[in-house]
Amino acid sequence: MDPQIIIDTLLEIYRNAVGAIPGFVTGLAVLLIGWLVSWILRKVLVFVLKRLRFDDLVDRVGVTGVLRGIGLKKGLSDIVGQLLFWYVMLFFLISSLRLMGLTDLAEMIVLLLKYVPKAIGALLMVIVGRMGAKFTGDMVSNLALGAGLGYGRSLGRLIQYVISVFVIVLAIGMLGIDTAILVSSITILIAAAGLALALAFGLGARHVVRHVVASYYVRQNFQLGQMVQVGEHKGTIVGITPVFTRLETTEGIISVPNALLLDSVVPSETDAL
Repeated sequence: MDPQIIIDTLLEIYRNAVGAIPGFVTGLAVLLIGWLVSWILRKVLVFVLKRLRFDDLVDRVGVTGVLRGIGLKKGLSDIVGQLLFWYVMLFFLISSLRLMGLTDLAEMIVLLLKYVPKAIGALLMVIVGRMGAKFTGDMVSNLALGAGLGYGRSLGRLIQYVISVFVIVLAIGMLGIDTAILVSSITILIAAAGLALALAFGLGARHVVRHVVASYYVRQNFQLGQMVQVGEHKGTIVGITPVFTRLETTEGIISVPNALLLDSVVPSETDAL
């Protein structure tokens, strides 16, 4: 092997390294300046938001609870400040990498920077969607409980979970990810659950459904503490569940199916007198 080839190769590496030093130093300086500028902007923004009591405002509308639900423990003002920090920092990082000659890596970060607005939009959709799901679930729960349905809270939570799932799917679609398979899977699961529920109602739960429906009318016509008589049993109503009405009798507390309570002749103590 010709020694001159080795010497020329080493000299070329040396010249490239020496030539890259100014660009590396300049890029590092730009990166440090960018970090300082980003840090200052974040501090200023967080300070202004806290002085405006931004966290208290978003807490009253329920945003803080939603953020904690998706795993974000900090206040929204700190999150916004952190997002601004990294958004500005990425611009300086791109310039720094280009000065260092790492153009391919810089272009990758440019693509990432273009993706940031989509990520922020998806996050906002999740926050607003979760708030809407909670509001809808609470409204359904309150309406169901106001109508006397003992399972109103469970129904409200179910509605909230279903809406939340569809919001998350929409947010994933906003990120540019194909959600066709995910939507199909969720649709199949919901259809299977609906079919199972229909079969349960149609085959094994007809009597239970009858008592659940009757519980609404029992609450409309009877009150706690009222004396009633069902067949041979006479007692005071101490509780009304979605399926049974509990009576306190001389024999102890018994449970009477709600439909039986409606179908039977039930004179009150005052009527008997």
